[in-house]
Amino acid sequence: MELKENQYKESEIGIIPYDWEVTSLGDITIKVGSGITPTGGEKVYKLEGRIFLRSQNIGNGKLFLQDVAYIDDEIHNTFTSSEIHEKDVFLNITGASIGRSAVANSVVVHGNVNQHVCIIRVNQASLDPYYLNYFLSSQNGQKQINNYQAGGNRQGLNFEQIKSFQIPLPTKPEQIAIATALSDTDALIENLEKLLVKKRNIKQCIMHKLLSPKKYWETRKIIDIVSTPVTDGPHETPRFLKEGIPFLSVNNLVNNRIDFNELRFISLEDNQLYSKKCKPQKNDILLGKAASVGKVAILDSDLEINIWSPIALIRPR
Repeated sequence: MELKENQYKESEIGIIPYDWEVTSLGDITIKVGSGITPTGGEKVYKLEGRIFLRSQNIGNGKLFLQDVAYIDDEIHNTFTSSEIHEKDVFLNITGASIGRSAVANSVVVHGNVNQHVCIIRVNQASLDPYYLNYFLSSQNGQKQINNYQAGGNRQGLNFEQIKSFQIPLPTKPEQIAIATALSDTDALIENLEKLLVKKRNIKQCIMHKLLSPKKYWETRKIIDIVSTPVTDGPHETPRFLKEGIPFLSVNNLVNNRIDFNELRFISLEDNQLYSKKCKPQKNDILLGKAASVGKVAILDSDLEINIWSPIALIRPR
C-alpha cells in the first residue's frame, strides 16, 4: 500500500513517521571511544587544569560539574585521543550509572574523560548531538542499552554495541526542533522545581518564626488541650468497596492537607461500627503515627469520613 502524508510505517525500532529513516549510530558518527584513568588515579588529580570527566559527572541528560576532577597539561598531552570537542555526546558505559548521557559544553571542551565514559562524536550534518542525547535517555534508547546487559547485571557496553544502536532519523531541522522543545520542557520543569523549593523554604522560615517558643508562652501537654481523648481508627482491615464512606490512610495526608485522590471506601454499616470508637469531624487534626509517622492534616470540611488505625485523631478544645 502506498504511504501518504501523515502516515506511519513499521521499522526496526517500532512505528515511525513515514518520512523518517532508521540508521545505525556507527554510520553517522566520526568517533566512538572512551578515555583512560591516569597512572596514580586520584593522587594525580589537581585543583585546577584540564577538566577530567568521570561517570559521576554525567547525569540524566546533563553534566554535573560540582565534583569535577582536573589533570595537568603533561598528562593531558598523553591522552590526545580522548580530548573533548564541543557538542561531543557522553555516554556512561560501565557501573551503576550505565546509560546516562550528556552533551559537552564550552566549559569541558579540551578536557578529557576516563574509561567509564564514552565519547560519541557525530556527523553534525546528519545528526544533531542534542537530539541524540535525548534519544539515548528515551525509553527506546534505554531499551537498546539494557538489551546488551546480560541477565540484567549492567556489566558494560563496548564500542561495537554502541555503534549498532538503531537511531530514528528525521530531517536535521526536525531533530533540532524536537531537541529544542524537550530542552524548553526541561527548563520549565527545573524552574518549577526551584520555585517549589523556594516556597517550601519561605514556609519553613515563617513556621520557625511563628512557632519558636516565646517568653510568655506556656508549655502544655496535648492531653491538657484536647476536648476528647486522642484516639485512632480501627485496627482490623476494613472491607473496601468501590464507593461509600471515604476511608483515609496515612497516604492521604499530603503536604499538611488531605489528598482525596486514590481514596478507598467502606460501607455505611462499617462506618457506623467504627464511629463508635472514632468519628472524625471538621477541624480535627489527623496525625500519622505509623507507616508515615509525622504526616499531619486538618479536616477542613463536614464530609463524612473515617480513618484507619495508623492515623491518630486530635480534637483541640
